[in-house]
Amino acid sequence: MFVIVSVVVVLAVLAASVSLLAHIDQKLRQGAEQQVTTFTEQAASNVSDRMTAVQNAIGAFGIETADPERVRPVMEEFKNRFGFASVAFAGVDGIGVYSDGAPFEVGDLKMAETALSLEKPSYSANYDLGGGQRGKLAQNPLYIDGVLVGALYVEIPSSMFSMERSLDMFDGRGYFILFDGETQEIIVPPTEETRVPITTDTLIYDFLYESQQTAGGKDTLFRNDQYAQEKNYIALLQRAVADERCDLFTGVIDGKESYVCVAPVYAGNWFVCNVIPVENVRAEGSAVMAAFQVVFALAITCLLIVLVVSYLFYRKRMQERGVEMKTRLYGALSESLDMAVNMYSPDDAVVTPIVAKAREIFGFPMADIMGKSSVSDEIALSDEGRELLDRIRHGEIESLEQGEFAFREPWSGRPSWVFYSVTPFEYEGKPQLLVVFRDVTDEKTLQVSMSDAMVAAETANKAKSDFLSNMSHEIRTPMNAIVGMAQIARKNLDDAERLRESLDKIDLASDHLLTIINDVLDISKIESGKMILASEVFSLSDVIERVAAGIKGQCDAKNQTLTLKRYGIDADAFVGDQVRLRQMLLNLLVNASKYTPAGGHISFEVSEKPSNVKKYTHVTFVVADDGIGMSEEYIEHLFEPFVMEGRSSVQGTGLGMPIVKNIVTMLNGDIRVESELERGTTFTVSITLLRATEDEKNLLVADAPASKLPCTRVALDESESSKLVGLRVLLAEDNDLNAEIAKELLADAGLEVDWAENGERACELFEASEPGFYGVVLMDIQMPIMNGYEAARTIRALEREDAATVPIIAMSANAFMEDVEESLRCGMNAHLSKPIDMAQVLATISEQIGRARDASGENAPRR
Repeated sequence: MFVIVSVVVVLAVLAASVSLLAHIDQKLRQGAEQQVTTFTEQAASNVSDRMTAVQNAIGAFGIETADPERVRPVMEEFKNRFGFASVAFAGVDGIGVYSDGAPFEVGDLKMAETALSLEKPSYSANYDLGGGQRGKLAQNPLYIDGVLVGALYVEIPSSMFSMERSLDMFDGRGYFILFDGETQEIIVPPTEETRVPITTDTLIYDFLYESQQTAGGKDTLFRNDQYAQEKNYIALLQRAVADERCDLFTGVIDGKESYVCVAPVYAGNWFVCNVIPVENVRAEGSAVMAAFQVVFALAITCLLIVLVVSYLFYRKRMQERGVEMKTRLYGALSESLDMAVNMYSPDDAVVTPIVAKAREIFGFPMADIMGKSSVSDEIALSDEGRELLDRIRHGEIESLEQGEFAFREPWSGRPSWVFYSVTPFEYEGKPQLLVVFRDVTDEKTLQVSMSDAMVAAETANKAKSDFLSNMSHEIRTPMNAIVGMAQIARKNLDDAERLRESLDKIDLASDHLLTIINDVLDISKIESGKMILASEVFSLSDVIERVAAGIKGQCDAKNQTLTLKRYGIDADAFVGDQVRLRQMLLNLLVNASKYTPAGGHISFEVSEKPSNVKKYTHVTFVVADDGIGMSEEYIEHLFEPFVMEGRSSVQGTGLGMPIVKNIVTMLNGDIRVESELERGTTFTVSITLLRATEDEKNLLVADAPASKLPCTRVALDESESSKLVGLRVLLAEDNDLNAEIAKELLADAGLEVDWAENGERACELFEASEPGFYGVVLMDIQMPIMNGYEAARTIRALEREDAATVPIIAMSANAFMEDVEESLRCGMNAHLSKPIDMAQVLATISEQIGRARDASGENAPRR
């Protein structure tokens, strides 16, 4: 009886395995076909997008004069930007000029002229452009103030719509073809060499037919069996093209079983045809099937082993020897199998591990999974998994059950999937359940793992390693100075001058370390794509003045001459991100001053000129110096992170220029550099800025928003300091050491400090105080229980007279502009970034109290 049951179980498992393998193979095949279909539709969409972009560009081309010689430079730039074969302009008399200066007449056209004669744009059929190229002619009438003054004639090469790297995701195997659905003409042939040669008059259906015959095949391109008795594959392709729909076929092309997929471009009458070998699409699927077959074979083997072991235990009734055999067997299986196998008794809830791999899969042993309901919550077990465990606990599994359920890895939070198999049987006189779990997360994600994703991962890992290596070096340099000078300071506690000198050097190294951290945060945010440019109205003159004022102190300290020149400044109000614009210019000027010796000269020039695009203005910034210059070899690597030439003793992070380059790129601008050793360096930045409308200009006010003002005062005079003596400060700070430092420094300035260890406690202290008791609130951002943003909103919402006016100043390690803006949105008055400068803190407190006093009409803050 036992043997019969065993055979039935094995056959059932085998049948289920075969059925599952067949199902998996079908899903992989459907996935491959869907992948090729989606890829072809995407390629068609890309061609349509390119065609639309070309049509929009031609339709948007405008001129301000009918003089061919004045129009020619604009045409030349237009031709080079888009890669057209030729661009010509003709006046209303039909005579004009090509973009390269050659004469042009509409009478020489190879097709009917429409732009001047009919005053309407048109696109010709494909024709031979010469030099082995084919393309179309676009005609577009041109007007000035509504009057026809001429026409634009553009030859568009078909090669503009080629997808040279479109098949990289399939290891570059296969053909990408663009053809005309009406004429059957191949517009863009494959970039790689084909067995059947393609000439300018080759038709798509002839090419596919000859490719199949060259491979020795017959008309075997059929989508499925229902077409086997119908017409050949050419008829099927023609049907799909006539219906303007996407369709997929499978057959032998060039000796390989291939997918042939067509998709309409939906612009003109063009179609994309991709011919991709099946083996290149289903290579990973074959590996998955092989892996599944091995696993199922192991599973069946394991089942047979378990049945044999159970039979031996039942016959011999030798518990001690059986336990020893089970221990050895389970240990061997645990080493050889990548799955968790356990026996579970619903009667007494006893778990017997066979292959103890449950902890490796779920993070918990099988006993905890079955015995502790909280485990299901900790691993975010899906409803299917919870229902399965409940039925196992209650012994409701009556026959072999297999399936999958999802959960999250507790150590990473990554979504994961498990395949389960539960088989009921009787062992040692009581019912048991054989529960098998196998992690199939990799199999789930294998189908979407493309070769380009692997390359991207390798590149990212290398970039990460390089970044960490460089950061380790850059951070350790100032840290070494800080640690070393701290040790020297301890040795000279009795030497006031030496102690002061050591502390000053610690300050310098700390400033250098802070600069490194800020630069790294900027470059990291830019390169990760998380930095978003603001769109606000700003004054270019204000930006220039602030940048010049920001660098003047550094130049004065080195006795350098700073010259500011402006040329052709017409428009002053623009829309864009003035903060990043100032950062880019200030980085260039700081570098110029840093690498120019004392007594040198620095020039900052700004000029404007009209743009060919309406509502935009070209703005050029030139920063020049007569400093140490750069070698040609170094200029090639100037914009790479952490790269420094090493000829100067000036400290730096090597991130200033990469930040400048990234900001210029984000502003859609261009940066050029000219330099000569010991003669100086010139940076030229050209950007196009959107001019503000009259309504937007009205938004400009004399004073910039508080979020855009860096605090320029770093110290208070004696009279201002005396006004702060006795001021009551509410300090919200969760870090004990930071709180101790702040209290000590504020107390030294004569302020009285109450400390709240989190945002909730700060709100409680403020609400419990008399109105006006606290003159200012210093608010950390990241705190437990209630963060600084929530605390600021809570204080502002209190129904008391000082809740809306008490200055709230953020003091946070969150240093990005969006952090500053979030602080202001939550009702704070200013934002200071850690590590804090107490002189700056006191200056900001004094400024905000003055503003609050002026707003309320009071003579002094209440204490």
